[in-house]
Amino acid sequence: MYPISPKNMSDQELEHELLAPSQAKEQTDSPQPDTSGGGLQRKLDVARELLLRRLTPKLRDQRTMESPAHIREWLQLHCAGLEHEVLLVVYLNIRHQVIDAEPLFRGGLGHSLVSIREVVKAALAHNAAAVIVAHNHPSGSDEPSSNDLELTRTLKAALVTCEITLLDHFLIAGANVVSFAERRWL
Repeated sequence: MYPISPKNMSDQELEHELLAPSQAKEQTDSPQPDTSGGGLQRKLDVARELLLRRLTPKLRDQRTMESPAHIREWLQLHCAGLEHEVLLVVYLNIRHQVIDAEPLFRGGLGHSLVSIREVVKAALAHNAAAVIVAHNHPSGSDEPSSNDLELTRTLKAALVTCEITLLDHFLIAGANVVSFAERRWL
């Protein structure tokens, strides 16, 4: 039996699992998966989920762009350990407070196919006045590809026709978080 995903656990269950002593895995010749849920990776996943849950309300309670450190931390936590690319969209109200955030697209190791139409459709469905998009590079490279830059230009143009502002596009590469707005690529 495989352990329950941390996303499907209550805060209390997560805290209990995080603080519980790790179960030592017995040395055997059998190549069976560790289903105890007590391994180091499991503890990291549980801790990550708890941190995301604690940080998300902070983003909702304040103007996101007044605290870019919080959004960067949240994005790093969200993408930590992912072996595939994801495109995250953070939907913001008129005061730039977080309405919601979701991974909208998932790709492979080095790329993700993104539908501009689906991003605009989701932003409208959330009644967003602004959005922040972010994607990760599992390779660790913090340099955007020409496709990343073109996606940003195209997405910005599509959103503006619906009176939605693209505030930033972040690229997460391990400990590095690159802001397209800060680098004037937006």
